[in-house]
Parts: sequence; C-alpha cells; structure tokens
Amino acid sequence: MSIYDGAMKAAVVIPAYSHVDHRLERALLEAGLSWLPLHEHSDLPRARSLLIEQALLTQAERVILIDSDVVPTAGVLRALAEAEGVTPYQAVWGMYPLKQGDRWSVNPIDPVDADRALREGQSFPIRSGGLGLCAIHRESLERVGATLPTVVEESELSWRPFCVPFLRQLGGAPLEPAEYYPDDASLCVRLYDTGTALWCDPRLRAGHVVRSVLTALRDREPRD
Repeated sequence: MSIYDGAMKAAVVIPAYSHVDHRLERALLEAGLSWLPLHEHSDLPRARSLLIEQALLTQAERVILIDSDVVPTAGVLRALAEAEGVTPYQAVWGMYPLKQGDRWSVNPIDPVDADRALREGQSFPIRSGGLGLCAIHRESLERVGATLPTVVEESELSWRPFCVPFLRQLGGAPLEPAEYYPDDASLCVRLYDTGTALWCDPRLRAGHVVRSVLTALRDREPRD
C-alpha cells in the first residue's frame, strides 16, 4: 500500500510488531489516509528510523508517526494531516495516555502554562513527546538526517538513526554524569537541536490500547 496521499501530502508510518489495531486501520481508511506499517521488528528505534527513511523517499510534505496501538478518530487524523502548525521549523504533537494511565504522552516546557492551555484548548510548547501521534515536516527531518551517520547492515540495507537512543554528558569531562534519551525523546532532542520547535495541540487526542493478562494462582489439588 502506498504511503503517499496526494491530497493531504502526508506519509503515515506505523511500526507494528504483529499487527495494526483494527480500530486504527478503520480510522485511517475513514480519514482517506494510506499508510506503511513495518511488521515483526522488535527493535522499535530501528523500525521507526527505517520508516522515516522510506517516508522521505516520497514527495510527502509531512511525516505522521502513529503507534500501532494508538487509536485516534478519523477527524483527529485529518486534522493532524492538515495542521497549519506543521512547518519546516515546527512540529505538532497530539496527546494520548501512557500505558500506565497516570499521565499524558507529552512533556511540557512549562507545566503551569500547559495546564492552563489544556483547560482553554490551546497549543503549548513541549520538550518531548511520545512518537505515537505526531506530524513532522520533511524539511525538519532532512535537517536531522544531515547530522546523522548512515548505518550500513550486512544485508546492505542503509538507514540513519533518527530514533536511536543516546547519552548526552551534562559536563565536559568523560566521566561526568550523562542524561539518557530513549527512542521517542531522542528524535525530539535531535529536532530541537536542528531548529524545530515542538508544540502540542490538546485538541488532537487518541486512546491507547492496553492489554492485561491476569493470572490467578489458587491452591488446588492436582487432578489425575
């Protein structure tokens, strides 16, 4: 299936180990967006990086990243694909609850200002956000890509580590404490370092599918 949508100029990429949630598929179809999933890759930072590389091979103006278990409505997807706030120097994040269920997937620069913005339905700047629902302009990603080395695998597959975690030392000495940036935050920091501001639009919200397996252990006599 093509990831290029000629009307909205949006390349939608979805890393999915086994499958894309059927509700997300239905919302994408209703929104008129096609997408590219990457299956059976447990290395999520690599999968996301590969998908970004493939999206940049299209003529799409923006790349929309969605997790396979995040479920927005078709209206939210259309709004993200058409958001005026997605520019060469600004990216837009939506909101979804983390799997723990105790907070949203974005890290605001000013929590007090963000709380006010949430109540008023206004956008607010963020330091980082989960890559489960966001739209980034291709020029922003191209600037990030220009700063990264190319990884060449034995299969001759090549890609750049857009979403690969990294450490950043807090001081100049080799043994100074360092800060760890996981795959979601690593792309956010790379975007910020190359001139892209990150904003969250609280009107763009989605659900997060959580599956729990409960095992009850009871004292029972073994049966013959």
